[in-house]
Amino acid sequence: MRFVSFDAFLEDFPSAAVADIRPGDLFQKGRLPGAVHLPVLFDPIKVKNRLLSARDARTSDLIENARNLRSAINGLSVQGACLFYCEDGGVRSRLLGSYLAEMGVKGYFLQGGLNGYREEQARFFARPLQVHLLTGLTGSGKTGVLKALGDWGEQVVDLEALAGSTGSVFGVQSNENQPDEEAFRRLLQDKLRTLNPEKRIFFEQKGPTLGALSVPEGLFRQFATARKIRLTLPADERIRNLVAVYGAMTPAAARTGLDKIRKNLSADTRLRCLAALEAGDIRRFIAAILPYYDRAKGYATDREDCLVIETGGMNAREIAGKILENIR
Repeated sequence: MRFVSFDAFLEDFPSAAVADIRPGDLFQKGRLPGAVHLPVLFDPIKVKNRLLSARDARTSDLIENARNLRSAINGLSVQGACLFYCEDGGVRSRLLGSYLAEMGVKGYFLQGGLNGYREEQARFFARPLQVHLLTGLTGSGKTGVLKALGDWGEQVVDLEALAGSTGSVFGVQSNENQPDEEAFRRLLQDKLRTLNPEKRIFFEQKGPTLGALSVPEGLFRQFATARKIRLTLPADERIRNLVAVYGAMTPAAARTGLDKIRKNLSADTRLRCLAALEAGDIRRFIAAILPYYDRAKGYATDREDCLVIETGGMNAREIAGKILENIR
């Protein structure tokens, strides 16, 4: 048996399979991206059946007639490799490794198990970065400006796109498309690996959560000391921007979001929001709810030491250009 890191394994076997050999309750709480579940100690028939049912139809055809564990594992991938992992790379991995060795099957095992992988990932996110944050009140166009900065050739990370959520209670783009925690962190890690940590990287300022997901602690801590660029825009233009983003939101989805923050809303604000939804007027709904977000974000941004960019009447590319003129 051979213990390897997750990245080293994928580098050698990019299309190979990953198998989680922990109990089902742990698997449901979190797993490596793309992992299949093989909760066995260590009945070869169970292993074979799990492998058979977990793969797509084409791979299942390859191992359908497998007579033993070795052929089943080899059928998981065109390269005949599979990475197994348990919680900590301990007894469960070593027992399965010994069993596979007796059968002459080559097994790869995750160094330190899932816990070791998470610890290594946490160290990665704590690496110092040249973080530049776009801040500003809701609707000030931060997401569009972030994209425009990328078009100017700057390094950018779009947390909303990676998480499938804007971070607002109204902002999950699609529950079906939002990745789980492990997959989100892997996507973010893969993105950061493509960037130069010695050069500035632009993010949009976010809270610690994005929908059901969390911004990695090591990265989020760096937001507090990052260089900040605050975008300012008149309220009517911000409302127009928000209508463009949330205009297709159904009244039912809006009411669900409203219920999540009802304790923080005055009775008058809530009634005006509900009346707007009843009338099917999303613009009026946004105008009614916006002061709530302004109070929350205004408290933070008013106390920030940041570069202020007046953006009224400008498009995203023009705003990005103005930012670059002022921070170089």
